[in-house]
Amino acid sequence: MSIYTPRGLEVKLPVPYSFGLMQRLYPVVDAFKVLKTTEGLQSIPGVLIFTTATACFCVKAAPYQISLSVFCVSVIGTVLTLFGWIVPGLPRLGILYSYVSGFGILLVGLLLYGFLSVGWKGVMGFLVGRLTAGAVNWVLQFWNAKRLYAKTGQQLFLPELNFLNAYRLHASNTVASPPISFQEFKKRMDVSMSQEEMKEENWKPCFDDLALKWPEVVRRFTS
Repeated sequence: MSIYTPRGLEVKLPVPYSFGLMQRLYPVVDAFKVLKTTEGLQSIPGVLIFTTATACFCVKAAPYQISLSVFCVSVIGTVLTLFGWIVPGLPRLGILYSYVSGFGILLVGLLLYGFLSVGWKGVMGFLVGRLTAGAVNWVLQFWNAKRLYAKTGQQLFLPELNFLNAYRLHASNTVASPPISFQEFKKRMDVSMSQEEMKEENWKPCFDDLALKWPEVVRRFTS
């Protein structure tokens, strides 16, 4: 059974495995924070596209410059998230962006601003760059998923990778609270799980905390 983030992003990882991982961080970091960080990492390409396009429209760049800029930052954002290369500040921006994206408001506003500042040709340049990057990113995702499947036997696409990277990000940030040994740190950063950790009684505290605070989130993958 998959789990879902607060905004409904499906992460195709089993509940015992996912909450077994998050239980390692609980109660210093709860499940909601890990799931929101997953959304933030997933939103990084969108953040880069939005800010780059806005800057291009602001300086009245030529259509080909807009198209090339949007294409490049979209692919770069996807590569960063595919390989878990965390640029300081981007996850936080991604989390903020995730609260307002997905409703179409930002895209409509961006297209309107583009039309008023650079005209329809500039808007077309933006759309071409975005659509072309989308095709390239799709190929990159499947190439990476095939590569990882050969190594691990698991199908891991962007949502699953972003969940694991969100876990690692919080794991690396909680080393000193409370202080842990180097061996414990290595274990915490390792995303492989023992059968003992995946027993329900061991991850239930983290799950119950999420169910108590955010029942609408838990209903997504229990109903």
